[in-house]
Amino acid sequence: MIEWDIYSSPDLLFSACAEQMIEIAQKAIQQRGSFSVALSGGSTPRGLYNELKSHYATEKLWRDSFFFVSDERNVALDNPESNMGLAMYSLLNPLNIKAPHVFPVMTHMQSLELAARDYEMRIQTQVGQEGQFDLILLGLGDDGHTASLFPDTPALKEQSRWVVENWVEKLNTWRITFTYPLINRARHVMFLVQGDKKAEIVADIYHDRKEYPASFIDPADGRLTWLLDDKAGKGLK
Repeated sequence: MIEWDIYSSPDLLFSACAEQMIEIAQKAIQQRGSFSVALSGGSTPRGLYNELKSHYATEKLWRDSFFFVSDERNVALDNPESNMGLAMYSLLNPLNIKAPHVFPVMTHMQSLELAARDYEMRIQTQVGQEGQFDLILLGLGDDGHTASLFPDTPALKEQSRWVVENWVEKLNTWRITFTYPLINRARHVMFLVQGDKKAEIVADIYHDRKEYPASFIDPADGRLTWLLDDKAGKGLK
């Protein structure tokens, strides 16, 4: 099931995303005893993090929540470019999330392939052998990428591994990323998108006019929600 929701301001967008995230977490904990979520990278989640800190910091559900990232840069956790580092600084530490509930990518390992396989193993251990996250949060790049599934990169063709190391030629760098086989297992996938620069790509995906990496996010047994501000969603009206 796919849902498209447009909000008239970034504040309303982040408020709605936070509210839905809390509802998903509450349901997961009620039904299964814990909430597993993969956070997205990039700058857009900052607004969500601020909303969660401001209005949901005292929620008891955080004690039963476990945090991953859907992709990571090839940097140390304390590097400003680290997706998990940003999440820890901006959200997880302020919420007093304990270390055993936070799962960063071990980019310091001997190779990124080992780091990717280690991350997959830890997902299996915490989330379960089916790898079914309660929620995966995703963003949308100006080129239609999501997580670190960039156009014309090897990870797009991966059919079995859940987490892979991915060479991104346009950025001249390696990334660690969730793959389609893992993302499309989730109970709920939520895109959070804002800004004029994303409007054309969002419209193309909505109207099936062009294939982007983000076009292939389609949970087999879950929900897919696109949360957009009015600038990103103007092509849907």
